Amino acid sequence: APYTARQVMLFELSDEPPRLKPRPFQITANADLEQTRLEVCIKAVLQRGLYLGESYGDWYEIGCSLANGFGESGREYYHQISQNYAGYSTTQTDRQFTACLRANSKATLGTFYLLCKQQGIEWKELMPTPEYKLTPRPYSTPDVIPDLPRLILNGQTIYGEVLAVSTDDDYPPEWDKAQSHEMPVTIKAIPSSATEFHQWQQQHLYLGEMGINSLN
Repeated sequence: APYTARQVMLFELSDEPPRLKPRPFQITANADLEQTRLEVCIKAVLQRGLYLGESYGDWYEIGCSLANGFGESGREYYHQISQNYAGYSTTQTDRQFTACLRANSKATLGTFYLLCKQQGIEWKELMPTPEYKLTPRPYSTPDVIPDLPRLILNGQTIYGEVLAVSTDDDYPPEWDKAQSHEMPVTIKAIPSSATEFHQWQQQHLYLGEMGINSLN
């Protein structure tokens, strides 16, 4: 009892379309802080071959966050983020971002950063370390300051700084009296033991005024 189909559908057999070449990505020179944060995250996403989001809603929110944060300039970022999707299409991505530009969405870049964080990517860990350049303060004519200390390093002469030392001080006058022996000294000999030193310490008034004559 053979079965013969009365109606059949014919399909054309074709090869799978080649996947689009990856879009080149480069960090923008002299970018502002927000742009740098975004770009370091996108770079990490591309290097790890990740696709952010699990649904069309996530993809839509990413597009709206880029549209609200960067306007038309966010279109290329949207392509960069979307290209790891297996069914990525430049035409469909362009159409979606245009819709995001016209949408009345309140999505912010925080949505994008949250999806990155779920994939283990955080911009705080990826931000480049600022470079600090030290500019030496050269002397115009070294011969003017021949008395300064100098150091020859890699063929260059480095001059030191001279500190002016004043003889004025704010020490209590009792200290000066003790140094000038105006205060009585009951033990003439130098203490040779801890006990003798403690006794000598207790018998000096200026040490008592400073509150240290009772220290062991």
